[in-house]
Amino acid sequence: MGGGEARQRVTLGEMRRQMERVYHDPRGLDSLRDEAPSAYRDIRAVMRAQRDLTRQVVSLNPVLNFKHPDPRSRQ
Repeated sequence: MGGGEARQRVTLGEMRRQMERVYHDPRGLDSLRDEAPSAYRDIRAVMRAQRDLTRQVVSLNPVLNFKHPDPRSRQ
């Protein structure tokens, strides 16, 4: 889903749950909703659909999420 749709559909509680194993600044959690893990397609399903074109060699998990505040939003 797009960023705008994610901001509308992903609740703050759901975002907290999705980010519980990723280091982040909880004060800015609301601004991260457009980057919510649930906003993206399931990478396992994508890779399965492309198995004749790809080969998985490693699996990575996020450990940190940092989003610099937009200075234009300060008023």
